Amino acid sequence: MISLLNAPLLVDSGALYALFDKSDAYHRRAAEYFRHNHRPLICNAPVITEVTHLLGRWCGIRHQLLLLEFLRQPGWIIADLDGDLARIAEIMNSYRDLPADFTDAALVALAERLNCTDILSVDQRGFAVYRPRHVERLNNLLFEQ
Repeated sequence: MISLLNAPLLVDSGALYALFDKSDAYHRRAAEYFRHNHRPLICNAPVITEVTHLLGRWCGIRHQLLLLEFLRQPGWIIADLDGDLARIAEIMNSYRDLPADFTDAALVALAERLNCTDILSVDQRGFAVYRPRHVERLNNLLFEQ
């Protein structure tokens, strides 16, 4: 049985981006959380793709390389999408008015598959609305007091 202290913590694009862009409004909050976190961190290819794109656009290749180095540290899990595509499509369809983008839907599907309950995200709106099958909503620890 996985205890809360070592349960994987989902990481969304915005929180990861904020960590590397010191001009981001959430940089301090993200840096503080990552500095003190002791739980395994988990994201997937859509998150990495989104963050590397944004870092390349706003911060440059140096920051992209720092991100990739950061993700190679112990404690990171990069999940695959095997078996999640049908559920991702269901989530995107269910939240088409929000809309739920591919990355967010992939994280919700991953949370369901791994029974994760916590996420780090700057997206307070989307992750307050999404309703995974296994919990009422994901706990956004970036904004927990």
